[in-house]
Amino acid sequence: MNNHIEAKFLGFRYTPVSQESFARTLPTLTDALRDKLPRFDTPTLNGVRFNISSNAIATQQEEQSQELHMVDAKGLWGVKIGNTGLSISASSYISHEDLRAYANSIIEPVVETLKVTHFSRTTLRNINLFEEDPTKPNQFIDIENCHYWGRQDFKTLKNNFLCQGAATRHEYFSNNHEKHIQVTSGVVMEKQSYIPQEEWDIWRLRGEIPSANRTQLLVDITCNGFEAPMNNPKKQNNVTEYTWEKAEQRLDELHVILNNVYSDITTD
Repeated sequence: MNNHIEAKFLGFRYTPVSQESFARTLPTLTDALRDKLPRFDTPTLNGVRFNISSNAIATQQEEQSQELHMVDAKGLWGVKIGNTGLSISASSYISHEDLRAYANSIIEPVVETLKVTHFSRTTLRNINLFEEDPTKPNQFIDIENCHYWGRQDFKTLKNNFLCQGAATRHEYFSNNHEKHIQVTSGVVMEKQSYIPQEEWDIWRLRGEIPSANRTQLLVDITCNGFEAPMNNPKKQNNVTEYTWEKAEQRLDELHVILNNVYSDITTD
């Protein structure tokens, strides 16, 4: 199978820690990870709440929160840690096994330092770029049927997922509403970044935000696993007691789906 992965992301959401507790543990957390991630920053995030009434929209500044952003010496790994979860990004292709092992080396000290006891969601996301066929404009190499514009019918998701969306963005919900797959596509032009804008801060800490050096097709596949059905108000806030074995199992389940969707998009 041809590999077109340009960046990988892993997300782990846990039960919230108070901002006060998180701020107190930042020095300990930084020390626990600085051997792997020696470049770091602690930006302050500002939240805004919107109150909408029949004749007006009012905004209210929410409490400021901090995050810990850390990058390894070579810029391959980026980690963002907050009081409700963490995310890990890899700036080039790396195997799922290596990504999972690295996630374990980050998640375990975070869990210990923040005294995390439960988790609610896991995420895997791949950014894929496909080159344009030089002999066939608007067709792309290694794409099934040479083109891809938000295909809805994936063999992998046909029986157990419901589809919503149109054009170049589609969302798929599993029948039990515990898994959510989002597939988006679009053309990335020369000098345009293929990194999601919400991730630019960690890429700046790496040193630069990468951009495409020629026209390519971007296919962004995101898989979320929830510990409770999203459509059940009585259960949707349920969480699972944390063990690495349980988190690892969820990540492996998402990887199977992610890999199969990618296989449905590409030629053999």
